[in-house]
Amino acid sequence: MMTAEGMSIAGLRNLGNTCYFNAVLQALASSKRFRQYLAAICPLETLEDDERRLNFTSELHANLEALAPRERYLIAGAVEPRGLNEQLGKCILGFRGGRQQDAEEWFQLIMELCEEEYKKSQPMASLFDLIRDTNSDDDSKSTNPFYGLGGTLLECTICHMRKPMWTDRFLDLKLSLSPTMDARNVFQHLQDSWRHYTSQEQIEGVECTNCTLVKLIHVVKDQLAEYKVGDPMEFVDVPSLWEGGDSRNILRCDVVEWRQNLIDILTKRLITANKVCDLDMDGSGWSEEEQKWFSQNEIDDPRDCRRTYTTFLRYVRLMRCPDVLTFHINRNVFLHDAMVKLDTYLQFELTLSVEDLLLDHDSSGEDHVYDSLIYDAIAVIVHHGNEKGGHYTCYRRLSPGNWVHVSDDRVMHVPTSEVIRAKAYMLFYERR
Repeated sequence: MMTAEGMSIAGLRNLGNTCYFNAVLQALASSKRFRQYLAAICPLETLEDDERRLNFTSELHANLEALAPRERYLIAGAVEPRGLNEQLGKCILGFRGGRQQDAEEWFQLIMELCEEEYKKSQPMASLFDLIRDTNSDDDSKSTNPFYGLGGTLLECTICHMRKPMWTDRFLDLKLSLSPTMDARNVFQHLQDSWRHYTSQEQIEGVECTNCTLVKLIHVVKDQLAEYKVGDPMEFVDVPSLWEGGDSRNILRCDVVEWRQNLIDILTKRLITANKVCDLDMDGSGWSEEEQKWFSQNEIDDPRDCRRTYTTFLRYVRLMRCPDVLTFHINRNVFLHDAMVKLDTYLQFELTLSVEDLLLDHDSSGEDHVYDSLIYDAIAVIVHHGNEKGGHYTCYRRLSPGNWVHVSDDRVMHVPTSEVIRAKAYMLFYERR
């Protein structure tokens, strides 16, 4: 268990087909930021109120600290996570059966349990607390470093306006080994897979509110032109109307004014600095004044307007990068009409920049400034076996260029060249 620098880590006892869980624990322990996050929230367990104690999170924190790198002579032996297993058994029935589970699914479950316990532990916040927390820049205590924020954008191929962005929190980025889920067509490099993840996808038949408004403006302008065709005196000799002129001319003047006002209203709706059209023709985004102009122009409801459907481009970007960026490599593909595990090597780097994944500032609206967009690999989970079962192990970085391979309670120092040849199932990177 000795490493080149005299540092090492403890292994974990397998308590009955728990290699998947052990591999995830080793990966979590490799993140200094996650251990700091747990240390920040775990003092809440001292509260006398049992319902507010972080029982699972406290056990998790204790186990991860026991797995932290330390001098070799300080390691007494393998860690036996019985207390943590008992807490899991109380929360998740599936953990009691002794059956092998999927490591990535358990990574998700562990994070969800930590978040649920933290939320339950919080006392009822006062108005002062809410204002203080809103104004505070220090959110490290309540923000799990594994959580990031992703954004999905839809852009019209005709007018190039975008719909309001959909956002979603994520714990890991799920990448595929094949763009077609076909074993005969696979990616060679991690960057190829994430470029596919963020690549543009065409979606047919999507309603474009902006194009609908443009078409509506043209319709109203055409109607306005029809009223203006003919004798111009019908419109300019308004005083004669007070002398008993044709009342239809008054109506025509009103209609012209209504049409022009409606054009002005719709044109203002189209003017946006960020190329985002946030008006929903089916929503309540129309003011009472605007509704009045629709009514005067014989449009009872904006929802009755003929819609325009176009082709949109859909793509995904990161709005907010997590401190610990995790990739889940989906190795399940179809081969001969059956789902199989693809045991193909996907090349990856131990250092990467996520600048290509990040949404530009103008599109995201985020004011967050990152100290660094460079990430270093800290752990690699590998699944040995096939789609029916197998064994999970974990590579952990103790320091730059200093790695160990952990298989339950066995810990072995390995060269970096072995790490980068691993057929990764999960990759963990921490921000510099």
